[in-house]
Amino acid sequence: MFLIPVITFFSGDSNVLAIGRLAFGLMATTYLPMLRFYGRNPAWVLGFPAVGLFYLAMTWTSAWRYWNGEKSRWKNRVYERQALSEKVGYHVHNELEDIDS
Repeated sequence: MFLIPVITFFSGDSNVLAIGRLAFGLMATTYLPMLRFYGRNPAWVLGFPAVGLFYLAMTWTSAWRYWNGEKSRWKNRVYERQALSEKVGYHVHNELEDIDS
């Protein structure tokens, strides 16, 4: 998604090239305020497609791990996700104890 405007720069079609330049210009325009806020050189805008691709890869990796049962990982410690049935059973059990008391 972030690399498509860059790839269009190598297209021989002038319409595709114009759309790619427009898309990259819009991405750069939205990224420049953040660069200014953090005091970075505006040339960093050229790295935006790579940064966006890296962030997308981290997001998909996190989603993949979550759906495979891994809640989080920090310093090689893995915290497993509790099954939904265990969560519901635990809460229902506690509420029944409160009613009986």
